[in-house]
Parts: sequence; structure tokens; C-alpha cells
Amino acid sequence: MRKIDLFTGPWIILAIAVLTLCFSALAETEAAKTVFYDYSADNMNSDRKTGVTILEGDAKLKVRDSEDYLNADKVTIYRDLETDELIKMEAVGNVDMNQKGMKSTCHRAIFYETEDRIELEGTEDSLAVVDDGKNKMEAPNITYFRKEDRIEAKGKVSGHVMIKEKPGETVQEEAKEKEKE
Repeated sequence: MRKIDLFTGPWIILAIAVLTLCFSALAETEAAKTVFYDYSADNMNSDRKTGVTILEGDAKLKVRDSEDYLNADKVTIYRDLETDELIKMEAVGNVDMNQKGMKSTCHRAIFYETEDRIELEGTEDSLAVVDDGKNKMEAPNITYFRKEDRIEAKGKVSGHVMIKEKPGETVQEEAKEKEKE
């Protein structure tokens, strides 16, 4: 039986290539998770022992190299102490945000990062509003499931939706055709 030396010849080149690809993919995955936010506020308090950062007074967060932003009276950011990953973010008071072309306003917004969900809450005087430029909804409570690109609204919901009709006959023309029969 012939003995194969894995540390010489083509085997070592193949092993190095596989390891390089694995580490490159891992590095790209880690780099893709990193998001840089530029921020401003009247006051900022960051507690490194708890992982909580509070921006108060005209708080503004903008995702670098993106059109995405979050503005509010107060923004609280909760990070995992070990991984430094975002757990959740809560914005309160005059919340105005844009995320991937969807503009929203509300009194309070909570971003649950691990569930990839945003909950928007309005008040009696000012409902939560979501507007993507084509469709708009207003409700006391709106939940956006980002992975599923799905929205749920609760309470008295109103708004408008854009729907393209199929080319050809309209509903009125179809009704006239049925009357003739």
C-alpha cells in the first residue's frame, strides 16, 4: 500500500487553496456584518460595562454610504458586551426614518436585530406611518418583518395601495359584456 504525504506536492497546494477560500469567505461574512453609523445629538452617554448608549436631544443616526437614517428625540442602543453586536435599538419622540426606501414616522420605534423586526407605535394624535413611495399605511401599531419583507398593522388602519391592472378589459367593460349575455 502506497503512503500519501499530505504535506508535499499537489495535496499541500490544494489544502492551502481550500483553507484560503474558507478564511476569505469567513472574513467577507464578518466584514459584511459591520455597519458604520454617523451620529449627532445634544447629549450622549455610553456605558461600556452595560453596552448601552443613549443619544438624547435631536438624535440623528445615519448609515454610512447609504440613504438609511434614523432621527428622534432619544435613541437608545443596546449591544452585546462579548460580540459588540447590536441587540436592539429604541427610538422615542418624533421618530423619522428611512430604511431601504421605506420612510416611516411614529412616536416610538423598536428595532429587534436578532428577530429582524421593527415595531412602530403611534399616539392618539399621531399615528405610525409607513410610505414606500407607492403604498402608504397609517395605524396605531405597525410591525415590519424585514427578512420576509412583510408588514402587519393593527388598530384602525388606513392608507393607499398601488396595483397595476392587467392590460385589456377593465372591470366596467367586463360587467357590460356580462349584461349582454
